[in-house]
Amino acid sequence: MVSNGSNRELAARLEDNARQYGKLLVDLGFDALTIGPQSRPILDQSIRKSAADVPAGAAVAVLVTGLVLARDDDLFILPSDVSAEVANGQATIDAETIRLSFVFRRLAAAAPKEIVAVLDDCSATAELFDHGTQLAGVPVSVLCLKKTGSPPGTDPVERVMSAMKEEGLTFEQFANKLRSSARDGSLDVFTSRALSTSFHFFDPHRFDRLDSPCNRIAVGASAARARTASLAGPIEACSTAMRRWPYVPSFRAKRDAGLEQRVFQNSVKLCEVAKSRDGYKSNYPSGRYIREATAFLEACRPPRPETSSRPSYHPPPPPPPPHPSHCFLFNGVRRCE
Repeated sequence: MVSNGSNRELAARLEDNARQYGKLLVDLGFDALTIGPQSRPILDQSIRKSAADVPAGAAVAVLVTGLVLARDDDLFILPSDVSAEVANGQATIDAETIRLSFVFRRLAAAAPKEIVAVLDDCSATAELFDHGTQLAGVPVSVLCLKKTGSPPGTDPVERVMSAMKEEGLTFEQFANKLRSSARDGSLDVFTSRALSTSFHFFDPHRFDRLDSPCNRIAVGASAARARTASLAGPIEACSTAMRRWPYVPSFRAKRDAGLEQRVFQNSVKLCEVAKSRDGYKSNYPSGRYIREATAFLEACRPPRPETSSRPSYHPPPPPPPPHPSHCFLFNGVRRCE
């Protein structure tokens, strides 16, 4: 929802913000609808119609990009035909704006599971007035950002979208993530008293449920399963998914697991191909399948020559030469002893 007043240049920028929000929410599995900027009568009708189309039991997120005002313990969305007198307090605000509590009441009538709201420009508000934790039995959580400085990279929209891409964050953790990123003093983060601990912008199981060949790769598959897995198509699907959803870590994990399994498959196919045999051990010296790959390598080694188990024959040494005789002459006769 775009809240901007009648500033056309600002309206174009905020509409672009709304498109970025919408695209990310669709990627994250939401049905997204952008409203505004519109005149007050049209904006009122659009809110009523959109709220009526919300299915019962749905988790609903309301994102308001652009300035909101705070009066009478409520926050106010500015239609495109709002007068300048409203902002400076010289005109009756209800006649020209839309109360955020009105949006919540219309949504609550559709019986959703819960409602969360993110307002990215509360710079005109002194504080975030609490709307209570429930409307008609529906839990409501509100987060409001106020830009207080202008260091590089402090665009609230970028920070909101970056936090949305954090897998598995509840809305409460999402708020804490924004608080952490605002420690440089560039943003103030205000919230209602209670924040949802069940709502996720990035459902941790959302992408695991996609009908994608990438999800056929079993991270941590056994050696037997990895050896027979069909991997070419799933690996390519993971690479495609990584380009579309670069912030989803599970696609990279499955792609990497598929590449390892493919190298393992090639390493245990043929003993005759030495390069393939050694491929897994060279690329994944501490890999999941190193024991099986090493065993295959050992089995491929040529057998050693057989050796006799009989003791070696050593011929006896030759007898020592005879001791030389001692000869002498006695009375002209030669004698040897």
